Amino acid sequence: MINNISSGAVLVIAGPHETVTKLEKDKLPVDVFELQSNHVEADTRMIFHIDQLIQNSYFNITVKSIDSDVLILCIYYASLLCLQKLIVDATVPKKPPKIIDCTYIHNALIDKYHVNPLCFIIIYALSGCDTCSFTRNISKRTFMQILLDTPNDFADVEKLTVLPTSRNDIVAAETLFVQCFCSNRRRRQALSITSGPKASHRVIHKDVSINELRAIMAMNALKKNSTSIVTLLPPTQDALFYHCLRVSRQVQIWLQAPDGYIKYPDLEDSGFQIIDGRPEVKWTSKLPFPNDRQLSSCGKHKGKCTKCVCVLNQLPCTIFCQCSIDCQNRKSIQTVTANLQTVTKSTTEKHLLVAHQSKFVTELFDQEYSSEDEIYHELSTSTETSSCDEINELTGRIKR
Repeated sequence: MINNISSGAVLVIAGPHETVTKLEKDKLPVDVFELQSNHVEADTRMIFHIDQLIQNSYFNITVKSIDSDVLILCIYYASLLCLQKLIVDATVPKKPPKIIDCTYIHNALIDKYHVNPLCFIIIYALSGCDTCSFTRNISKRTFMQILLDTPNDFADVEKLTVLPTSRNDIVAAETLFVQCFCSNRRRRQALSITSGPKASHRVIHKDVSINELRAIMAMNALKKNSTSIVTLLPPTQDALFYHCLRVSRQVQIWLQAPDGYIKYPDLEDSGFQIIDGRPEVKWTSKLPFPNDRQLSSCGKHKGKCTKCVCVLNQLPCTIFCQCSIDCQNRKSIQTVTANLQTVTKSTTEKHLLVAHQSKFVTELFDQEYSSEDEIYHELSTSTETSSCDEINELTGRIKR
Protein backbone atom coordinates (compact mmCIF):
# COMPACT_ATOMS: atom_id res chain seq x y z
CA MET A 1 0.00 0.00 0.00
CA ILE A 2 2.78 2.44 0.90
CA ASN A 3 4.44 2.01 -2.50
CA ASN A 4 1.20 3.01 -4.25
CA ILE A 5 1.05 6.37 -2.46
CA SER A 6 2.05 9.33 -4.63
CA SER A 7 5.17 11.26 -3.69
CA GLY A 8 4.34 14.10 -1.31
CA ALA A 9 0.93 12.63 -0.44
CA VAL A 10 -0.05 11.56 3.07
CA LEU A 11 -2.54 8.77 3.80
CA VAL A 12 -4.09 8.68 7.25
CA ILE A 13 -5.83 5.48 8.34
CA ALA A 14 -8.33 5.88 11.18
CA GLY A 15 -11.18 3.90 12.72
CA PRO A 16 -12.90 2.02 14.06
CA HIS A 17 -10.31 1.85 16.85
CA GLU A 18 -8.81 4.85 18.62
CA THR A 19 -5.35 4.54 17.07
CA VAL A 20 -4.51 6.45 13.89
CA THR A 21 -1.66 5.70 11.48
CA LYS A 22 0.01 8.01 8.94
CA LEU A 23 1.50 6.53 5.77
CA GLU A 24 3.93 8.20 3.36
CA LYS A 25 5.85 6.79 0.43
CA ASP A 26 9.29 5.37 1.36
CA LYS A 27 8.65 6.02 5.07
CA LEU A 28 7.70 3.82 7.98
CA PRO A 29 4.15 4.02 9.39
CA VAL A 30 3.78 6.59 12.15
CA ASP A 31 1.12 6.78 14.88
CA VAL A 32 -0.68 10.14 14.94
CA PHE A 33 -1.54 10.78 18.57
CA GLU A 34 -3.37 14.08 17.98
CA LEU A 35 -5.91 12.24 15.77
CA GLN A 36 -6.71 9.51 18.27
CA SER A 37 -10.42 9.45 19.09
CA ASN A 38 -13.30 7.27 20.22
CA HIS A 39 -15.52 8.21 17.26
CA VAL A 40 -17.65 5.29 16.10
CA GLU A 41 -19.01 6.95 12.96
CA ALA A 42 -16.83 7.91 10.01
CA ASP A 43 -18.75 11.15 9.38
CA THR A 44 -17.94 12.66 12.79
CA ARG A 45 -14.35 11.45 12.53
CA MET A 46 -14.01 13.37 9.25
CA ILE A 47 -15.12 16.58 10.98
CA PHE A 48 -12.57 15.92 13.72
CA HIS A 49 -9.84 15.51 11.08
CA ILE A 50 -10.96 18.74 9.36
CA ASP A 51 -10.61 20.58 12.67
CA GLN A 52 -7.09 19.19 13.05
CA LEU A 53 -6.20 20.31 9.52
CA ILE A 54 -7.31 23.85 10.36
CA GLN A 55 -5.05 23.80 13.41
CA ASN A 56 -2.21 22.89 11.04
CA SER A 57 -2.97 25.93 8.84
CA TYR A 58 -5.00 24.25 6.09
CA PHE A 59 -7.94 26.54 5.34
CA ASN A 60 -9.20 25.23 1.96
CA ILE A 61 -10.33 21.64 2.37
CA THR A 62 -12.04 19.13 0.09
CA VAL A 63 -13.82 16.07 1.48
CA LYS A 64 -14.52 13.21 -0.92
CA SER A 65 -17.67 11.39 0.13
CA ILE A 66 -21.06 10.39 -1.24
CA ASP A 67 -22.56 10.00 2.25
CA SER A 68 -25.35 12.55 2.80
CA ASP A 69 -24.59 12.65 6.54
CA VAL A 70 -21.06 13.82 5.76
CA LEU A 71 -22.41 16.50 3.41
CA ILE A 72 -24.86 17.85 6.02
CA LEU A 73 -22.18 17.96 8.71
CA CYS A 74 -19.80 19.76 6.35
CA ILE A 75 -22.50 22.36 5.63
CA TYR A 76 -23.03 22.87 9.36
CA TYR A 77 -19.32 23.06 10.20
CA ALA A 78 -18.36 25.20 7.19
CA SER A 79 -18.08 28.19 9.54
CA LEU A 80 -15.28 26.69 11.64
CA LEU A 81 -12.75 29.28 12.74
CA CYS A 82 -10.41 30.42 9.92
CA LEU A 83 -11.87 27.92 7.42
CA GLN A 84 -12.07 29.69 4.06
CA LYS A 85 -13.63 27.04 1.83
CA LEU A 86 -15.04 23.59 2.52
CA ILE A 87 -15.93 21.50 -0.51
CA VAL A 88 -17.51 18.04 -0.75
CA ASP A 89 -16.66 16.01 -3.83
CA ALA A 90 -19.60 13.60 -4.21
CA THR A 91 -18.62 12.37 -7.67
CA VAL A 92 -19.33 8.70 -8.34
CA PRO A 93 -17.60 6.58 -11.01
CA LYS A 94 -18.90 6.95 -14.58
CA LYS A 95 -21.03 9.95 -13.58
CA PRO A 96 -20.53 13.69 -14.15
CA PRO A 97 -18.55 15.50 -11.44
CA LYS A 98 -20.59 16.60 -8.42
CA ILE A 99 -18.79 19.30 -6.46
CA ILE A 100 -20.72 20.89 -3.57
CA ASP A 101 -19.64 24.19 -2.02
CA CYS A 102 -20.60 23.72 1.64
CA THR A 103 -19.37 27.18 2.63
CA TYR A 104 -21.70 28.83 0.11
CA ILE A 105 -24.69 26.74 1.27
CA HIS A 106 -23.96 27.50 4.93
CA ASN A 107 -23.92 31.24 4.25
CA ALA A 108 -27.04 31.06 2.05
CA LEU A 109 -29.00 29.30 4.81
CA ILE A 110 -28.28 32.20 7.14
CA ASP A 111 -28.36 35.21 4.79
CA LYS A 112 -30.98 34.19 2.21
CA TYR A 113 -33.32 31.82 4.02
CA HIS A 114 -32.75 32.97 7.63
CA VAL A 115 -32.35 29.36 8.73
CA ASN A 116 -30.22 28.51 11.72
CA PRO A 117 -27.75 25.79 10.60
CA LEU A 118 -28.46 24.02 13.90
CA CYS A 119 -32.15 23.70 12.96
CA PHE A 120 -30.96 22.51 9.56
CA ILE A 121 -29.08 19.48 10.90
CA ILE A 122 -31.82 18.67 13.44
CA ILE A 123 -34.51 18.58 10.77
CA TYR A 124 -32.20 16.55 8.56
CA ALA A 125 -31.90 13.99 11.37
CA LEU A 126 -35.70 14.03 11.81
CA SER A 127 -36.06 13.24 8.10
CA GLY A 128 -33.76 10.22 8.51
CA CYS A 129 -30.02 9.61 8.63
CA ASP A 130 -27.59 6.72 9.09
CA THR A 131 -28.80 6.10 12.65
CA CYS A 132 -32.37 7.51 12.66
CA SER A 133 -35.21 5.97 10.68
CA PHE A 134 -36.80 7.58 7.64
CA THR A 135 -40.49 8.52 7.43
CA ARG A 136 -42.60 6.74 4.84
CA ASN A 137 -44.25 9.01 2.25
CA ILE A 138 -42.25 12.15 3.15
CA SER A 139 -39.09 12.92 1.21
CA LYS A 140 -36.13 14.86 2.56
CA ARG A 141 -36.91 17.52 -0.02
CA THR A 142 -40.33 18.08 1.55
CA PHE A 143 -38.83 18.40 5.03
CA MET A 144 -36.26 20.92 3.82
CA GLN A 145 -38.70 22.91 1.71
CA ILE A 146 -41.07 23.32 4.66
CA LEU A 147 -38.13 24.54 6.75
CA LEU A 148 -36.98 27.01 4.09
CA ASP A 149 -40.52 28.39 3.64
CA THR A 150 -41.29 28.97 7.33
CA PRO A 151 -38.04 28.78 9.34
CA ASN A 152 -39.46 30.71 12.31
CA ASP A 153 -42.08 28.01 12.90
CA PHE A 154 -39.43 25.46 13.79
CA ALA A 155 -36.97 27.38 15.96
CA ASP A 156 -38.10 25.28 18.93
CA VAL A 157 -36.66 22.11 17.40
CA GLU A 158 -33.44 23.30 19.06
CA LYS A 159 -34.93 21.88 22.27
CA LEU A 160 -33.90 18.48 20.93
CA THR A 161 -30.28 19.43 21.63
CA VAL A 162 -30.94 19.32 25.38
CA LEU A 163 -30.91 16.01 27.21
CA PRO A 164 -33.05 14.51 28.54
CA THR A 165 -35.74 15.26 25.96
CA SER A 166 -39.30 15.53 27.29
CA ARG A 167 -42.60 15.11 25.48
CA ASN A 168 -43.10 18.88 25.58
CA ASP A 169 -39.89 19.32 23.58
CA ILE A 170 -41.27 17.64 20.47
CA VAL A 171 -44.08 20.13 19.76
CA ALA A 172 -42.15 21.83 16.94
CA ALA A 173 -41.18 18.45 15.49
CA GLU A 174 -44.83 17.36 15.56
CA THR A 175 -45.86 20.56 13.76
CA LEU A 176 -43.20 19.86 11.14
CA PHE A 177 -44.48 16.33 10.50
CA VAL A 178 -48.10 17.52 10.26
CA GLN A 179 -47.16 20.21 7.77
CA CYS A 180 -45.12 17.76 5.70
CA PHE A 181 -48.03 15.33 5.46
CA CYS A 182 -50.39 18.19 4.62
CA SER A 183 -48.08 19.87 2.14
CA ASN A 184 -49.27 20.20 -1.45
CA ARG A 185 -45.61 20.17 -2.31
CA ARG A 186 -45.56 16.40 -1.98
CA ARG A 187 -47.27 16.26 -5.37
CA ARG A 188 -44.64 18.49 -6.93
CA GLN A 189 -41.42 16.66 -6.15
CA ALA A 190 -39.71 18.34 -9.09
CA LEU A 191 -39.69 21.66 -7.21
CA SER A 192 -36.10 22.67 -6.52
CA ILE A 193 -35.05 22.92 -2.90
CA THR A 194 -33.28 26.16 -3.73
CA SER A 195 -36.46 27.95 -4.86
CA GLY A 196 -37.59 30.86 -2.75
CA PRO A 197 -40.40 30.78 -0.19
CA LYS A 198 -43.90 30.93 -1.66
CA ALA A 199 -46.60 32.11 0.69
CA SER A 200 -49.33 30.41 -1.35
CA HIS A 201 -47.84 27.02 -0.46
CA ARG A 202 -47.61 27.63 3.26
CA VAL A 203 -49.59 25.14 5.30
CA ILE A 204 -50.01 25.99 8.96
CA HIS A 205 -52.05 23.60 11.05
CA LYS A 206 -50.70 24.22 14.52
CA ASP A 207 -53.97 23.11 16.12
CA VAL A 208 -53.95 19.66 14.50
CA SER A 209 -52.03 17.02 16.41
CA ILE A 210 -50.36 14.20 14.56
CA ASN A 211 -52.75 11.75 16.25
CA GLU A 212 -55.75 13.70 14.94
CA LEU A 213 -54.24 13.80 11.46
CA ARG A 214 -53.62 10.06 11.67
CA ALA A 215 -57.29 9.46 12.58
CA ILE A 216 -58.47 11.71 9.76
CA MET A 217 -56.36 9.89 7.19
CA ALA A 218 -57.41 6.48 8.52
CA MET A 219 -61.12 7.32 8.25
CA ASN A 220 -60.66 8.67 4.76
CA ALA A 221 -58.76 5.55 3.72
CA LEU A 222 -61.52 3.35 5.16
CA LYS A 223 -64.09 5.27 3.17
CA LYS A 224 -62.10 4.71 0.00
CA ASN A 225 -61.70 0.97 0.78
CA SER A 226 -57.91 1.24 0.65
CA THR A 227 -56.26 -2.17 0.72
CA SER A 228 -53.39 -1.02 2.94
CA ILE A 229 -54.17 1.73 5.41
CA VAL A 230 -51.27 1.61 7.84
CA THR A 231 -48.69 2.38 5.15
CA LEU A 232 -50.44 5.68 4.42
CA LEU A 233 -50.48 7.02 7.97
CA PRO A 234 -48.06 9.28 9.84
CA PRO A 235 -46.47 7.95 13.04
CA THR A 236 -48.36 8.20 16.30
CA GLN A 237 -47.35 10.90 18.76
CA ASP A 238 -45.84 8.22 20.99
CA ALA A 239 -43.76 6.77 18.14
CA LEU A 240 -42.68 10.28 17.12
CA PHE A 241 -41.48 10.94 20.67
CA TYR A 242 -39.16 7.93 20.61
CA HIS A 243 -37.97 8.94 17.15
CA CYS A 244 -37.14 12.39 18.55
CA LEU A 245 -35.21 10.78 21.41
CA ARG A 246 -32.98 9.01 18.88
CA VAL A 247 -32.63 12.23 16.87
CA SER A 248 -31.66 14.13 20.02
CA ARG A 249 -28.95 11.59 20.78
CA GLN A 250 -27.59 11.74 17.24
CA VAL A 251 -27.51 15.55 17.20
CA GLN A 252 -25.66 15.51 20.53
CA ILE A 253 -23.03 13.29 18.91
CA TRP A 254 -22.75 15.52 15.84
CA LEU A 255 -22.28 18.63 17.97
CA GLN A 256 -19.27 16.97 19.62
CA ALA A 257 -17.67 16.01 16.29
CA PRO A 258 -14.68 18.42 16.58
CA ASP A 259 -13.76 16.80 19.92
CA GLY A 260 -11.50 13.79 19.99
CA TYR A 261 -13.50 11.96 22.63
CA ILE A 262 -17.27 12.09 22.40
CA LYS A 263 -19.49 11.62 25.45
CA TYR A 264 -22.07 9.26 23.98
CA PRO A 265 -25.56 9.62 25.53
CA ASP A 266 -26.99 6.51 27.15
CA LEU A 267 -28.90 4.33 24.69
CA GLU A 268 -31.71 3.40 27.07
CA ASP A 269 -32.55 7.08 27.60
CA SER A 270 -32.47 7.79 23.87
CA GLY A 271 -35.15 5.69 22.22
CA PHE A 272 -33.45 2.31 22.50
CA GLN A 273 -33.88 -0.71 24.73
CA ILE A 274 -31.46 -3.45 25.70
CA ILE A 275 -32.74 -6.96 24.92
CA ASP A 276 -30.50 -9.97 25.60
CA GLY A 277 -27.55 -7.63 25.93
CA ARG A 278 -28.10 -6.03 22.53
CA PRO A 279 -29.50 -2.55 21.81
CA GLU A 280 -32.71 -2.46 19.81
CA VAL A 281 -34.92 0.39 18.66
CA LYS A 282 -37.84 1.14 20.97
CA TRP A 283 -40.56 2.14 18.53
CA THR A 284 -43.33 2.93 21.02
CA SER A 285 -44.36 2.49 24.64
CA LYS A 286 -47.98 1.70 23.81
CA LEU A 287 -49.71 -1.37 22.48
CA PRO A 288 -49.92 -1.52 18.67
CA PHE A 289 -53.66 -2.20 19.03
CA PRO A 290 -55.91 -1.01 21.89
CA ASN A 291 -56.74 -3.77 24.34
CA ASP A 292 -60.49 -3.09 24.28
CA ARG A 293 -63.00 -5.91 23.97
CA GLN A 294 -65.36 -3.60 22.07
CA LEU A 295 -62.88 -3.78 19.18
CA SER A 296 -63.36 -7.55 18.90
CA SER A 297 -64.21 -8.99 15.50
CA CYS A 298 -64.91 -12.54 14.47
CA GLY A 299 -63.25 -14.43 11.63
CA LYS A 300 -64.59 -16.70 8.95
CA HIS A 301 -66.68 -19.60 10.18
CA LYS A 302 -69.46 -21.85 9.03
CA GLY A 303 -72.97 -21.43 10.31
CA LYS A 304 -74.42 -18.58 12.32
CA CYS A 305 -72.68 -16.38 14.87
CA THR A 306 -73.85 -18.15 18.02
CA LYS A 307 -70.49 -18.80 19.69
CA CYS A 308 -68.19 -16.30 17.97
CA VAL A 309 -66.02 -13.84 19.92
CA CYS A 310 -68.54 -11.05 19.35
CA VAL A 311 -71.42 -13.04 20.85
CA LEU A 312 -69.26 -14.18 23.77
CA ASN A 313 -68.42 -10.52 24.50
CA GLN A 314 -72.09 -9.57 24.06
CA LEU A 315 -71.23 -7.33 21.12
CA PRO A 316 -72.83 -7.03 17.69
CA CYS A 317 -70.84 -8.06 14.64
CA THR A 318 -69.46 -5.12 12.66
CA ILE A 319 -68.19 -4.31 9.19
CA PHE A 320 -64.78 -5.59 10.30
CA CYS A 321 -66.08 -9.09 11.04
CA GLN A 322 -65.60 -11.77 8.39
CA CYS A 323 -68.91 -13.50 9.02
CA SER A 324 -71.71 -13.54 6.47
CA ILE A 325 -73.24 -10.21 5.49
CA ASP A 326 -76.67 -11.50 6.56
CA CYS A 327 -75.43 -12.52 10.02
CA GLN A 328 -78.26 -12.00 12.50
CA ASN A 329 -75.81 -10.65 15.09
CA ARG A 330 -75.13 -7.55 13.00
CA LYS A 331 -76.82 -4.51 14.47
CA SER A 332 -77.82 -3.23 11.06
CA ILE A 333 -79.53 -6.54 10.25
CA GLN A 334 -81.47 -6.42 13.48
CA THR A 335 -82.64 -2.90 12.64
CA VAL A 336 -83.66 -3.88 9.15
CA THR A 337 -85.51 -6.94 10.42
CA ALA A 338 -87.42 -4.87 12.96
CA ASN A 339 -88.46 -2.38 10.31
CA LEU A 340 -89.65 -4.98 7.82
CA GLN A 341 -93.36 -5.61 8.30
CA THR A 342 -93.69 -8.75 6.25
CA VAL A 343 -91.16 -11.24 5.01
CA THR A 344 -92.18 -14.04 2.70
CA LYS A 345 -90.34 -17.31 2.36
CA SER A 346 -89.99 -17.23 -1.41
CA THR A 347 -86.47 -17.40 -2.83
CA THR A 348 -86.93 -14.19 -4.81
CA GLU A 349 -87.98 -12.18 -1.78
CA LYS A 350 -85.14 -13.69 0.28
CA HIS A 351 -82.55 -12.44 -2.19
CA LEU A 352 -84.27 -9.05 -2.18
CA LEU A 353 -84.00 -8.91 1.61
CA VAL A 354 -80.27 -9.66 1.50
CA ALA A 355 -79.81 -6.91 -1.08
CA HIS A 356 -81.64 -4.39 1.13
CA GLN A 357 -79.60 -5.49 4.11
CA SER A 358 -76.34 -5.10 2.21
CA LYS A 359 -77.35 -1.63 1.06
CA PHE A 360 -78.32 -0.66 4.60
CA VAL A 361 -74.93 -1.81 5.96
CA THR A 362 -73.18 0.29 3.33
CA GLU A 363 -75.25 3.33 4.28
CA LEU A 364 -74.39 2.85 7.95
CA PHE A 365 -70.72 2.63 7.03
CA ASP A 366 -70.90 5.85 5.01
CA GLN A 367 -72.67 7.67 7.83
CA GLU A 368 -70.07 6.52 10.33
CA TYR A 369 -66.95 7.35 8.38
CA SER A 370 -67.97 10.20 6.08
CA SER A 371 -68.14 13.92 6.77
CA GLU A 372 -69.59 16.91 4.98
CA ASP A 373 -66.24 17.84 3.52
CA GLU A 374 -63.51 15.58 2.19
CA ILE A 375 -60.24 15.82 4.07
CA TYR A 376 -58.12 15.00 1.08
CA HIS A 377 -58.97 15.51 -2.55
CA GLU A 378 -56.81 12.54 -3.44
CA LEU A 379 -55.42 9.60 -1.44
CA SER A 380 -53.10 7.20 -3.27
CA THR A 381 -51.02 4.29 -2.09
CA SER A 382 -47.78 6.19 -2.37
CA THR A 383 -48.12 9.93 -1.80
CA GLU A 384 -51.09 11.96 -0.68
CA THR A 385 -51.83 15.67 -0.66
CA SER A 386 -54.24 17.54 1.55
CA SER A 387 -56.26 20.69 1.18
CA CYS A 388 -55.50 23.41 3.72
CA ASP A 389 -59.11 24.60 3.90
CA GLU A 390 -60.51 21.10 4.37
CA ILE A 391 -58.11 20.27 7.21
CA ASN A 392 -58.91 23.56 8.94
CA GLU A 393 -62.67 22.92 8.67
CA LEU A 394 -62.29 19.41 10.00
CA THR A 395 -60.12 20.65 12.87
CA GLY A 396 -62.99 22.86 13.97
CA ARG A 397 -65.36 19.90 13.90
CA ILE A 398 -62.96 17.76 15.94
CA LYS A 399 -62.69 20.42 18.64
CA ARG A 400 -66.46 20.85 18.84
